[in-house]
Amino acid sequence: MFYRCGHCLVAFLAILISGCGESPVEQIGAEVALVPQISEEVRGKLLEGAITILDRLETYDEELAVNQVYDRLNQWIHADPVGDAIASSDWQPDGLSDVLPKDYKGLCTNEKLASSVFDPAFDIVAIRDQRWLADIAKTAKGESLDDIDVAIALFRWTIQSLAIQSDPPLSAAAGSKGVRWFERGDILLSGRGSAAQRSWIFLELLRQAGLKGVMLGTVGRDGSYLPWLPAVLVGGEAYLFEPTYGIPV
Repeated sequence: MFYRCGHCLVAFLAILISGCGESPVEQIGAEVALVPQISEEVRGKLLEGAITILDRLETYDEELAVNQVYDRLNQWIHADPVGDAIASSDWQPDGLSDVLPKDYKGLCTNEKLASSVFDPAFDIVAIRDQRWLADIAKTAKGESLDDIDVAIALFRWTIQSLAIQSDPPLSAAAGSKGVRWFERGDILLSGRGSAAQRSWIFLELLRQAGLKGVMLGTVGRDGSYLPWLPAVLVGGEAYLFEPTYGIPV
């Protein structure tokens, strides 16, 4: 960048010295930013290093591993500030964020959604969980090709892998981790899940397999929505699955 600017300056001085009679060129002010020159190869290694750690979490201390992944991902995304700025220039939040319950809107503000900085508390765990779910979906569907067969295979894996139990308490207690237990990765590691949690994992597996899933619900007496049955959408039809007894409807 500075090499080109130097040639421009020399050319400009040469024109002034030559005393040509052409109209002066209008000078347009520009803000010049110094950006680090990091090759695509180095960026690729940063991303690869983060994914490698996530693939081998059992060999690391969890807290140290999360910090390493967080550091490498932030280095990776900020190694291309020009591309990041271009990608973010026309970004708009999804309209679904407007219909979130009031208690959750603070977690999804436009400022947080637009930020290019990874959150160490939530983003890294979410990426970890999605990595696990992607691997599970790839393995659990087996040789199934038809969308319905894939959905049934993923549902069968969910039921066989997560023993049914009642909804755990939201608050931490002697026999429960409380809210943290509701993370997808924690549900997978525990090998247990309520009907709603089984449904959640099943829907996540559908998404990883490229299928559209929805959670049907009912309305309680107080007007709140209660989870009922998960369904996969195929060919304009909704195919329901009963998560408590583990039966396709």
